[in-house]
Amino acid sequence: MKKEKYQWSGSNDPLVLVVTEPLDDQAIYEQVLKREGIRALSLPSGLHAQQHLEHDRVAVLVADKELPGIDGFDLLVLARERWPWVKRVLMAKRPSGELVMKTRVRADARVLTKTVLPSVLLRVVREELSAYAAENTRPR
Repeated sequence: MKKEKYQWSGSNDPLVLVVTEPLDDQAIYEQVLKREGIRALSLPSGLHAQQHLEHDRVAVLVADKELPGIDGFDLLVLARERWPWVKRVLMAKRPSGELVMKTRVRADARVLTKTVLPSVLLRVVREELSAYAAENTRPR
């Protein structure tokens, strides 16, 4: 099976936001996604992400549980309430079963265990972009 390579390049194309604090992680994740033709932006805080959610066509929001300002879980819950079409993914160190269930129920999001390998992030983002595209191209 051939891997789909997204060729979005315009400023109106769907955006993937990756919100994590370590600068090294930000650079690696953004580079991997962009190399695959995915319009991606790494941000250091939930407050920065909120600004982009307000003004950009965001398709996927990947947030670290531990963030300055608003934490990743609360950001995903907010995104579900205000931008329900945005696909959501939480990254957490050693997520408990309780956190996984809470995230699925309250944020309707997937959970990845940190440290997330770039190849895993890429696979998950591709899956979420495909779901986003399918939901946003249906005839109304």
